[in-house]
Amino acid sequence: MSNFIFNKKWLAIGLGAILSHASIAADIDTAEISDASASRFVIGGEDTYAREWMVSIGWDEYNHWCGGSLVASQWVLTAAHCVDGGKQASEFSMQIGARDTGDSRDGITVDISEIHIHPNWSSRQTINDIALLKLSSPVNNSTVGFTTGSTGDLATLLGWGDTSHGNREFPDILQSVELPIISQSECSSRWGSSIPSTQICASTATKTSCSGDSGGPLYVTENGQDKQIGIVSYGYSTSCSSNIAPSVYTRISSYTNWIDSIIDTDDGCGNDCPDSSYYENTTNVNIRDWSTATSTIDVTHQQNTYEISIAVDIKHTYIGDLRISLVEPNGNKFTLQDTSNDSSDDLVATYDLNLMGLLSEGEWKLEVYDAYRGDRGYLDSWAITFK
Repeated sequence: MSNFIFNKKWLAIGLGAILSHASIAADIDTAEISDASASRFVIGGEDTYAREWMVSIGWDEYNHWCGGSLVASQWVLTAAHCVDGGKQASEFSMQIGARDTGDSRDGITVDISEIHIHPNWSSRQTINDIALLKLSSPVNNSTVGFTTGSTGDLATLLGWGDTSHGNREFPDILQSVELPIISQSECSSRWGSSIPSTQICASTATKTSCSGDSGGPLYVTENGQDKQIGIVSYGYSTSCSSNIAPSVYTRISSYTNWIDSIIDTDDGCGNDCPDSSYYENTTNVNIRDWSTATSTIDVTHQQNTYEISIAVDIKHTYIGDLRISLVEPNGNKFTLQDTSNDSSDDLVATYDLNLMGLLSEGEWKLEVYDAYRGDRGYLDSWAITFK
């Protein structure tokens, strides 16, 4: 096996976001986006029938941009890289339950009103590639449930992705292919880098996902019911060559709490909503030299403070310049990270705190102080999870 990590590529149509790697220990370079890059589809698949919960996501001028799955009457699950980069909800449309994306009358077409990207999504580290899209109105289609997958299980991939190893042959008819789940150790060995437990690998030497399949479902059948286990994330960049490195999927079972927190807290129930355990702020805040950037989260429906996790995503040159603090509603401040000699760029981190006995409900603040000058950056997002 080579000592170098293979190039990776997101599998959205027209999105040649190639992530170059220098070695196993090297950081992932910034994604370079080129709409002229080759796209990728289901490789080795065949025409299949429509599923009511299968979704084709259109964006801008693309009739089909990514795949998705209907997981609740008003929610579509997809990959974060399909909807990030400043894309707006108004730019997307969902074709739900269709078999033929070339027929606008096939299935149901619905706009979306909200985009929720996982707060720890990182294109640099290729992790937490998951997002939820809220439909502008609910639909009556059947939805897909979730389950875990095990090594050796035979799973099914659905999509309208490239069928020709990067030659831009995109079918209108939904494709399916059966793929075996590959162990973490084998997948890591073939990629030349560690594949985290939040991801799952599946492919054969001749069958895999490709561009246009991004965000789409990998599922198994349990007791006659379709259960999704993965979301198409990335694959080998040059030709969808699964004989070189297998395709990698976001493992849904690692994110069910986050999924539930988004869907359950945005159901229009107002003051009668049940307690929520997850809160996020995705508004960017600039971090200026020798200044403190502040972002707030209003916590409701929490009576007691528990052990909490604070997830932060900061885009900044030289993260050692930053002091990160959490301020709870009573004004008590907790230092999450102090300044250091760390010269690396960008920070995606989670901090665990035991705050039993303190007030939960009210305004929580994240403060990011830049102790030096000559660098730049911003707070991309942060989130609180009550355990």
